[in-house]
Amino acid sequence: MCYAELNCLRAIMSGHHSDLGERSVRDEFDLGSPSNIPRLKDALLERDLIEIDGRELTIADPVFARWLSEM
Repeated sequence: MCYAELNCLRAIMSGHHSDLGERSVRDEFDLGSPSNIPRLKDALLERDLIEIDGRELTIADPVFARWLSEM
């Protein structure tokens, strides 16, 4: 998992479920350019680390989310 993917997970855990493309969120979590967001989502979806519920992203496994929050 790359640095940007980990930061994307942290952003989702911080409550940014549908606004990852906003400049303030990208800057706060160092997510890169707006064109990078779909690639991050795709990579995390492919690994089954996140799920899409309507328009919102969530961490797929609550145990993983708990572990990640304690890192």
